[in-house]
Amino acid sequence: MIGEDSSASYLEVIERLSKFLSWSVSNGIQVLDAVRVDARWDGVSKKYTLCIVSTRHLHCFEKLLSIPKTVCLGAKTCSISKELVAVGLGGGLALNFAIAQELALGPDSCWFDYLCILPGKGEQSLPMFWSKQERKKLKGTSLYSHIIMDDQSFADDYEFGFKLLQKYINFKSDRVNFELYKRAVSIAASRAFYIDEYFGECLIPWADLFNHSTHNMHVKVYCSKSSSRNTFDMDENEVLIRSVQSVRKYQELFNTFGLQSNSSLLHKYGFCELSNKNGFVPIYSPFGKLRHDKTSRAWSEVYEIYSDGRIEHNLVISIGYYVSFYRNFAYSNKKEFVSECVSSAKTILNQQLSEFEVAGGEIIEERNIKARSGGGFIGAAAANMLRNEEIGTLNSAIQMVEREGNKLWGKYYREFR
Repeated sequence: MIGEDSSASYLEVIERLSKFLSWSVSNGIQVLDAVRVDARWDGVSKKYTLCIVSTRHLHCFEKLLSIPKTVCLGAKTCSISKELVAVGLGGGLALNFAIAQELALGPDSCWFDYLCILPGKGEQSLPMFWSKQERKKLKGTSLYSHIIMDDQSFADDYEFGFKLLQKYINFKSDRVNFELYKRAVSIAASRAFYIDEYFGECLIPWADLFNHSTHNMHVKVYCSKSSSRNTFDMDENEVLIRSVQSVRKYQELFNTFGLQSNSSLLHKYGFCELSNKNGFVPIYSPFGKLRHDKTSRAWSEVYEIYSDGRIEHNLVISIGYYVSFYRNFAYSNKKEFVSECVSSAKTILNQQLSEFEVAGGEIIEERNIKARSGGGFIGAAAANMLRNEEIGTLNSAIQMVEREGNKLWGKYYREFR
């Protein structure tokens, strides 16, 4: 089977890695002597995982790798590129079928030795692969509804694309089943980079071997001079990877996926990050469709509760608007108006909290959660971390509303009268 798996021995992983390194050289990938790939045992996922480490002290802005864009796996470079154009598939759907096609080709694929170092069964840490029992741990969180919708979306996308491509001889219709397609989707979701307008999103060999750290990025992937606003010269036909800070010898090198919440990281990459302060809890409009009025200023169908307990300003406005114009509350003074706004806000927040009570599940202290290599958390540990985080955010919001209700709504008393 293509790709690494939990049963692979260290020697098997090293053999696959050796073939990948040879493949890299033969395909024009330049790897400077400043970096190497390491295979390390991950005690949480119970398998060998790959990472990139420095082989010497690195200076800031050193060139580490150069990858020809034509070596990257995408809709424009795969073995069914013409077929994808012919049927009009583009974007993420085209990339998913491009990867599925190359997985189905096995040793006949130009990317075989590269694909062999990727997870053979797909990125199994992603919730899209979790069982119903495992998914129950996510009930109440902002992620749960997304993965339920994903199930139908994956099935619809597969059926749509497969029907269009199955008439072409080059397309491996006998091998690209739904299971293989999901594997391709998981790999694309967790590893793809946007290169440029022509190539779109692709798998970039080597670039996807760097693990993620939000606040400790050592390297950056540069795909084009114009989009990255680089101050150095680069060939428009290549992808460059450079260091962005000084790094000591034998240190693991991290890239970053950007400032993302743990819900987003778990959804797309299969892990949560400890002490991630970029989280928020979405609150879907509890008011239904309000008639647009200048007094309400602005609103959305979804509002955000930030990790420190602050509620989005537009939700503050909407609550004040709702209390004033839809509750028909007779206010004798500002204090009563603020009190009613605070009560409405707490009702909304407690309703969201009740989703976690319905879901049940054990709340686990972070110090008791075992970390995977790289500092992230996967599986049940990640689910519990996300639950704890969102419950804490909502409780903080309730406390803030109680504490600062007058500050939040008092200034709107006369405006909403």
